[in-house]
Amino acid sequence: MRVELQFEGEVVITGKLAEADLRSLLSLFKDAEVEETWHSAPITVTQAQQLIALLDAPSVELLRQITLGGGSITWPQVQKICDIKGTDFDRYHSYYEERIEQAVRTVTQGKHAFLITYEDGAPEWCTDDWKDAKLEIDGPALISLQEVFTA
Repeated sequence: MRVELQFEGEVVITGKLAEADLRSLLSLFKDAEVEETWHSAPITVTQAQQLIALLDAPSVELLRQITLGGGSITWPQVQKICDIKGTDFDRYHSYYEERIEQAVRTVTQGKHAFLITYEDGAPEWCTDDWKDAKLEIDGPALISLQEVFTA
């Protein structure tokens, strides 16, 4: 059996492999955890309008700035909008992120929760100043919010 192994879109191995060897190899991975990339809930324009109506002014401004920023915002911008000092991520999470997630669950009738995601693979979150760390909104949610905020 001819196989091709790709890593991050690049072919790294091609060749022939016996079916028994392939089964053995796959059994090694059957219990492995797969880390999935987070994506924003795929909300519609109507749901985006409903979402905005459920949120307080700073949360709406946060979403507006992420949207107008092409889908991302840096931590220093979040600090200004949300009146957060330093790297007080707990304040952001408990006051803004959890409320936004609850509102998303409300408008999607519990099907989705996440709207704001974290920059994939950003080592900057581990530093002391977080100046390059980003929060993001992507996919249909970003398109829907862009329509709402630019209408």
